[in-house]
Amino acid sequence: MSEEGGENPVQETEENQEQEEKEKVSKEKKEKTEKPEKKEKEEKKEKSEKLSKEQKADLQEQKHGYLKKQTIEIEGSETKDSGKIHRNAKYPETVTNLNSDCTTLFESLAAAVKKFPDEKCMGTRPADLKLKKRPFSWITYKQFFEKSLNFGYGILNLGLKPGSRIGIYSKNRIEWEIVEHAANSQTISTVSIYDTFGPETTAYIIDHAELSIVVSADENTTKALFTASKSAKCLKHIIQMDPVTEKQKESAKEAGLEIHNFPDVEQNGKEKPSEPHPPKPSDLAVIMYTSGTTGMPKGVMITHANMIASLGGISRMILPLSNKDVYISYLPLAHIFERMAITSILAHGASVGFYSGDPRLLTDDLSELKPTLMAGVPRVFERIKQTITNTIEQSGTIKRKLFQSAYSTRQRKFSVSEESGTGL
Repeated sequence: MSEEGGENPVQETEENQEQEEKEKVSKEKKEKTEKPEKKEKEEKKEKSEKLSKEQKADLQEQKHGYLKKQTIEIEGSETKDSGKIHRNAKYPETVTNLNSDCTTLFESLAAAVKKFPDEKCMGTRPADLKLKKRPFSWITYKQFFEKSLNFGYGILNLGLKPGSRIGIYSKNRIEWEIVEHAANSQTISTVSIYDTFGPETTAYIIDHAELSIVVSADENTTKALFTASKSAKCLKHIIQMDPVTEKQKESAKEAGLEIHNFPDVEQNGKEKPSEPHPPKPSDLAVIMYTSGTTGMPKGVMITHANMIASLGGISRMILPLSNKDVYISYLPLAHIFERMAITSILAHGASVGFYSGDPRLLTDDLSELKPTLMAGVPRVFERIKQTITNTIEQSGTIKRKLFQSAYSTRQRKFSVSEESGTGL
């Protein structure tokens, strides 16, 4: 017994025991709650480490919208001679065009001309390094379209008819595109000749494609055509982009050929116009010959519908294009890749600037043009990188630090964009 007013030790002990019991129960409850959570986290971690590549791809697809499979098979599309058709997994439905109003290359350009008549279309730059300034000179969509139509009338006046073919033997330049779209306006197919082909292969293509007219870039390509003409029976006319010399006229006469200045054919069409003969989607647009590494080249027949379907696919899958974009044309137009790249640019009213023609001047062309788009291959990009690196190394300390800071910022932005799946 405690004195009156004092603490009861029995009561105090009971209260302590009760408090300890409550804490014990609370601790047990907490452990019961935490253990499953901890266990669940450990299980998830263990499961994540055991994920297959395919499962990880699924998670990436869910997080960023990446495609686990680049293509899908179309059921029931196989035949006795071929397997199933494969389509882009992002667009499983058939893509046939950019928009329903444009079903041929001629319609695609005409639509762009109507929408962007006074926008810059094609630009060229002099290759003469003696000039202090070498700015790009431009023609508008309206001017380019008129030139193409006039050249189309000119080649009709030389004997070509809708359904026939015309050859192009040149590096990338504005005349190349004029010939292509002139041909499109008259339902004439274009056939590109690689500058790496020898006389035998060139002669084979001329006769195989039945080319009575080949548009040549300069004296070198024309000389190669003179040699090929000794065995090529179909060739009758050469149209040269560079001015024709008197010596070339004599050589052409000796070879039984007619040689023409490119501007003269265009002017003849302007003075003696006819009417366009627009192609149908099923008409042949291009015969693209293979490189011929395993024998004589084989001609791949590509219709307007094929080209327009590719245009639709490119426009959906590549960066969004607008009439504010500027593209530098460098990869050979003799390849379908560059043909489709420029087709896409023109369909959106953007501008095409042609490089000077000398690969060594490419970085200088880029500096002058300041393109927003460029198609290339690793070798080209390595050359550009090396030129930039050499220039920076020879610069002062301040310039080097500014470049390194800007480059690091860009790299960080790229990394963030890649992680978020949003692109640049």
